[in-house]
Amino acid sequence: MISEVKSMHTTMMNYPLTLPHLLERAGKLYRSVEIVSRMPDRSLHRYTYAEFYRRARSFAKALQKAGLNEPSV
Repeated sequence: MISEVKSMHTTMMNYPLTLPHLLERAGKLYRSVEIVSRMPDRSLHRYTYAEFYRRARSFAKALQKAGLNEPSV
């Protein structure tokens, strides 16, 4: 019988897979990477993950100021 324990490779993440955390991570690690979207008129809209994260945080703060907060669990 082998008494030594071998390390197991897992696919567990070292960070939570929640939307706020993913947005923050993308905004910090991929700041200059562009997000490209096609608009209804077929034009392209470009912005970076840093800009997207900044706008998402601003929107979240506006929602909190309006009285919408995270639900208690």
